[in-house]
Amino acid sequence: MVEVDGRTAEAAVAQAFREERALVVATLIRVTGDWDLAEECVQDAFALAVRTWPRDGVPARPGAWLTTTARNRAIDRIRRETVGAGKLREAARLIVPEEPGNTDESGVPDDRLRLIFTCCHPALAVEAQVALALRTLAGLSTAEIARAFLVPEPTMSQRLVRVKRKIRTAGIPYRVPPAHLLPERLAAVLGVLYLLFNEGYTASAGPDLQRPDLAAEAIRLARVLASLMPDETEVAGLFALMLLQHARRDTRVTSDGDLVPLDEQDRTRWDTAAITEGTALLEAALRRGEPGRYQIQAAIAACHTPEGSDWPQIAGLYGELLKHLPTPVVELNRAVAVGMAAGPAAGLALADELTARGDLAGYHLLPATRADFLRRLGRTVEARAAYTEALALAGTGAERAYLTRRISELPGAGVSVPAPAVRRLGEPTPETEGHPVIGKTLRLPGTELHYELDGSGPVLLLVPGGPADATAFTGLRPLLTSRYTVVTFDPRGISRSAVTGEPGPDLVGDHAEDVHRLLAEIGGEPAYVFANSGGAITMLEHLKRHPGQVRTLVAHEPPVSRYLGEMLAEGPDIPAIYREHGTEAAFAAFMAGTGFEVPPPPAAPTPEEIEQGKRMQANLGFFFGHLMAAIGQWEPDLDALRASSARLVIGVGAAAEGTPAHTAGLGLARELGLEPVPFTGDHGGFAGQPGPFAEQLTAVLDQH
Repeated sequence: MVEVDGRTAEAAVAQAFREERALVVATLIRVTGDWDLAEECVQDAFALAVRTWPRDGVPARPGAWLTTTARNRAIDRIRRETVGAGKLREAARLIVPEEPGNTDESGVPDDRLRLIFTCCHPALAVEAQVALALRTLAGLSTAEIARAFLVPEPTMSQRLVRVKRKIRTAGIPYRVPPAHLLPERLAAVLGVLYLLFNEGYTASAGPDLQRPDLAAEAIRLARVLASLMPDETEVAGLFALMLLQHARRDTRVTSDGDLVPLDEQDRTRWDTAAITEGTALLEAALRRGEPGRYQIQAAIAACHTPEGSDWPQIAGLYGELLKHLPTPVVELNRAVAVGMAAGPAAGLALADELTARGDLAGYHLLPATRADFLRRLGRTVEARAAYTEALALAGTGAERAYLTRRISELPGAGVSVPAPAVRRLGEPTPETEGHPVIGKTLRLPGTELHYELDGSGPVLLLVPGGPADATAFTGLRPLLTSRYTVVTFDPRGISRSAVTGEPGPDLVGDHAEDVHRLLAEIGGEPAYVFANSGGAITMLEHLKRHPGQVRTLVAHEPPVSRYLGEMLAEGPDIPAIYREHGTEAAFAAFMAGTGFEVPPPPAAPTPEEIEQGKRMQANLGFFFGHLMAAIGQWEPDLDALRASSARLVIGVGAAAEGTPAHTAGLGLARELGLEPVPFTGDHGGFAGQPGPFAEQLTAVLDQH
């Protein structure tokens, strides 16, 4: 072991994840034959590394340490789950070290590329091969792969489940193919490298437009593949495409990370060496007279030169590409080229056809393209509506910042004072009527945070408390979307934001940092925030740490322990009850101690309500086992709250007088010198009486 400080250890874990994860997963898949077990055990190994490397030091061979740890975890799992003779033999086989020697007959000189060929088995559909390789070996999340294939995340999740089931039931081996079988797997391998590069070139989510590490790795693998298969013209075409696109990387964003559109880029800063290499590769491939989708896309990229862009030629090439790749995305790209070559009216007509067909519903570049055409045609009102739609759908902070700037540059009202603001609260508008709730995932250390966006206008973040998730605001949210871009989310450890490993020692602080990163991801001006119960504790901690992100915080009944006095002393130790007697006993004690009433179940629950109930039940273990104690131990920094630049409002339930959370809210308001604001209903009035509550909340937020 090499002794290091905590920060160095964290960096070592991150490096090992990038460099070793695919190899470790592949090893576990090969020796267990179980894809899910392999991924879970490798995830456990990395979680253990996060906890132990800062304390014990970084292993001399991190990959070997992770492989051994994951293998031992797999042995434990197999032994624990069954005592059957077959499973015990399987566990014994895992204990025996592998025989030395190299049985690789593929001739592929790169470990990761060899693994991708292994993953792309021809017995599976090509799309399934690509998705599985991206998830297992490239480390992309299911949400990122779903966006690459333009399908909902649950759909992609089910596809991955089905393909793993097929591998298991059909006994498809995870084995490196010999050299003569590589060509039959080439189409899928090219698809993996193409989508890996795309995610690096334009990220599907996150604060940044680009993920240079992914793009560079895709280029490296393409270079190896081109050396391995020099006669494959599509390999050369894909490699050329990557080089030509990546040549613009330094000019696509400003030093602050803001997106720079193609027509505003400083083309003198493009990487001429990459352009020269890519162009030579492309010309050599095209001379073979076997054009394919990647060669044509490379030819399109080559039409953008430091001297300018040949839009008529680009439009023609997209027409040719449609013969090889007849997809709506290619049609949209052709519409852009036609709009640049023949004028915005011609491009808009093609984009409107795509909109009418509904083939690209939820794809932010379609309304963004329409918005640009409408802006150039002087149709400002329609352009603003289209930009607003694109803003709600965009996946990265850089793209949202760019779209926000475009809206602010339009003549008339700015982005922070949208036209819907003059309408009656809850009334549908052209921008929001029928607009779907957009679910997204934000990758954070230790979790993938599930969040949702709906509506248009300034951001209003709704923060749930206790074991509740984003669905706590199902009744309130649609009443606010005509005035705000409403953001809801599942906090770390709750519902769809599961934690990896054990929660950290400062869970309230972790929740506050999650909100910080979420608001940074969404971008734009400081947000309005309504937070309830334990969520209000999260936001009070956030306000201390990041006051510049919040315009107004309405903290509704924050259960601050220091103001509960005898109530707290006389109340039951609910986490202890949970540890000793389980969830049901802890829940009963919690409801009795807080003064909350259990609402009657719906007479005829919908499937959504049933699913929500199951999630809440599952969340109680995390709440009683971890979150409740963290909330109870939290102490407010009164000086920081008083000095904050954000406006702070302490809300209490008008019908909750005498309950602990109401009492705590009054105590905090009193000590801060604030007048508490009564809201309709009790602790959960926003859910029980959403109409009056929405009216009150909007009135409070308007007082700034």
